Amino acid sequence: MALMPAPKTKPAAGLPGQFQNMEEWNAFTAFITGTGTKAVGFGHPVSIAGQAGDGTALVKALATTEVFAGITRDNIATGNAADQTLYADNDRMAVADEGVIFGLAGAALTIGGNVFWDPATNTYVAAADTGVLPLPNCSYDQSAASGDVVPIRLRVSPGGAAVTAGT
Repeated sequence: MALMPAPKTKPAAGLPGQFQNMEEWNAFTAFITGTGTKAVGFGHPVSIAGQAGDGTALVKALATTEVFAGITRDNIATGNAADQTLYADNDRMAVADEGVIFGLAGAALTIGGNVFWDPATNTYVAAADTGVLPLPNCSYDQSAASGDVVPIRLRVSPGGAAVTAGT
């Protein structure tokens, strides 16, 4: 007789940086830079930081007064030996700029709500606060509790305005 797991136990809906649906490849390839000053993990928002010698985009952790470029996709392995969910400098990765991608909720979130990123906790929150960044053209695709993964619907507009942290 086969052993059955507890019938109410469900696997996680996803992990930060994974697409929720079987999307077309709505992402661009980039190299991460500047992780020595601010860690960039799976499912984190980034900004463009220049171009590599081969023309590939360089991205870094999104900060105030920078333009939101997208949310990092997860990777099977990174160059960061200490934490395999963080990118190290010069890691090649993908940045989702359209679709529904998972992130980590740092507060109770409501479906359809505006998306805010708290760089102090590396989580998504429900409202502007000191140091919290608004992510334009993004909304929560489901409600979630703090600590849960939450699907975020995004569509980055080229040439968008810089985001400004709350005060």
